Amino acid sequence: MTKIVVTSGTNLSDKDIKRIETYLTATYKEYEVKYIVEDSLIGGITIFDGSKVFDASISGQLKRLAESAKGKNK
Repeated sequence: MTKIVVTSGTNLSDKDIKRIETYLTATYKEYEVKYIVEDSLIGGITIFDGSKVFDASISGQLKRLAESAKGKNK
């Protein structure tokens, strides 16, 4: 069984949870999910399955933007 951690910037609505679990059901045979609220994400979600991260958080987008800007300034 795959243990999944879904971290969000705010409490998720029932509709959001249903969409996430539809994705998880299609992606993993068996899973157990834990939901965490982390203010530092600002908004959006991350999904961690123990080996890879799907990052759709605002803080993740800002980090990728900053890294991209650094790379262009070299």
